[in-house]
Amino acid sequence: MDFYSLADLTLQREYIVRFVEKKPVGRKTTATESRRKFTNCFYLPLNDEKQKVCKKMFLNTLGISEKTFRTALQKLKNTGVVEKDRRGGRQEVYHERDTQLRSLITEHINRFPRVESHYCRKSSTKEYLHHDLSLKKIYGMFLKEYNQPVSMTLYRNVFKGMNLSFHKPKKDQCSLCMTYREGTSEVKEKLQNKYDAHIIEKEEVRRIKNECKNRAIQNITTCCASFDLQQVIYLPQSNESALFYKRRLANYNFTIYDLASKDCICNLWNETISRRGASEISTCVYYFLTNCDRKSVKEVFLFCDGCSGQNKNSVMAAMVLYLINNCESIEEISLRYFCSFHGQSEGDSVHSAIAFAMAKAGNVFVPCQLEPIIRLARKNPYEVKVLNYNDFKDFKNLALKLRLLKLKNDNQTAALFKWTDVMELKVSRKSQSSLFFKTSHKDKEYRSISIKRQDVKWLKEEVGHLNKSHYEISKEKYNDLISMCRGETPLIRCREYQTYYEILPHQ
Repeated sequence: MDFYSLADLTLQREYIVRFVEKKPVGRKTTATESRRKFTNCFYLPLNDEKQKVCKKMFLNTLGISEKTFRTALQKLKNTGVVEKDRRGGRQEVYHERDTQLRSLITEHINRFPRVESHYCRKSSTKEYLHHDLSLKKIYGMFLKEYNQPVSMTLYRNVFKGMNLSFHKPKKDQCSLCMTYREGTSEVKEKLQNKYDAHIIEKEEVRRIKNECKNRAIQNITTCCASFDLQQVIYLPQSNESALFYKRRLANYNFTIYDLASKDCICNLWNETISRRGASEISTCVYYFLTNCDRKSVKEVFLFCDGCSGQNKNSVMAAMVLYLINNCESIEEISLRYFCSFHGQSEGDSVHSAIAFAMAKAGNVFVPCQLEPIIRLARKNPYEVKVLNYNDFKDFKNLALKLRLLKLKNDNQTAALFKWTDVMELKVSRKSQSSLFFKTSHKDKEYRSISIKRQDVKWLKEEVGHLNKSHYEISKEKYNDLISMCRGETPLIRCREYQTYYEILPHQ
């Protein structure tokens, strides 16, 4: 047991040679010259003395083979020192150089900004470099900058040892949170009150969302949903390198996710159909709400991010006012905004599933191919609604007629009203010309603004169409799309797909 507890091959060999003696041959047993030059005598320690034993007992006691003890004797130098094992590892002469190279690699990698995991920071300490980078790219940058003979294997091993990876965060990082966490004590003290209020708002809206979700699960006359616009999908999509030097057609997917039923509606259009402004977003939400009205839903809870260009604006407010004045079943609609960069809605899973399905789909050339890919992105298919240019309603013009931007003070305290400060909007059939709002999710009471009496008539008139015809893409983008359809080796080889791009409206 003591022999094996040494746990070191060199120390075990020293033990063996200490209890094995090489003596000259005592007697000759053959008439001819024998190859045997020495006789090995074996000993084991007993009461502070060496007790001579046979070879078999020596080997069996230590649990070693004959080859093991012969190798130990071969490693014994003339000076009586056992030579160290030279298997594995690097030679001593290279150790200092390896240490320096590893230090340079670590220094280079630490120069790249990184972020922590956005969703699993409780269970993971891994950090992520920007998604545009790759190990091959940063290795090439290292070779150009440091001009050192470093192999890709060594660079990769150092990188893996730093618990890093390349990842695109699903949500943008919050500037306030990042500044507070990475700031000095002076910075933290200056931002403490603002940061605390920010965290309270974040946690409060998530608590409210969970309450509304549970309420919708238990009551069929209540609907709770979140909506968001997916990252732009550019087509054609292919792995051919020539594609990355061309302008491509932008496609938009606006998803509305029912938190109770887990159903999802994907509203799909491209840049020749319409843009992605407030009227387009409001139109998609309007169609969802009218569908809820047909299902006899009485109250609707909506959640979204606070993007002022799409969600938090007078256009969205005009839409919900218009709907509450023309619906049959809905009695109340509330629209709550997540804190900036802290959405984390269940609807994010839709975009993730679609992105995964797009990656597996391979080559996707025209927008009509998106519909089946998005619909079948999960086992329970999503509902895909393909919109045309005349499907969008001009709620921006309605907001102008209602003169919502000219309402500067609330009805209760005459305090200044700012759209950017709103954290919740609510409309009710009991007061169809008023917008109720809160500037904090912690507020108990609503404040309100009211449309002027002479403008209420616009809420009963039909809203006009946003677009009169298709939009034209730029000449440069059209030329790039056509170049992928022509030549000896075109990227888009299907004649039907080529025709689609050839007839696109353009400048």
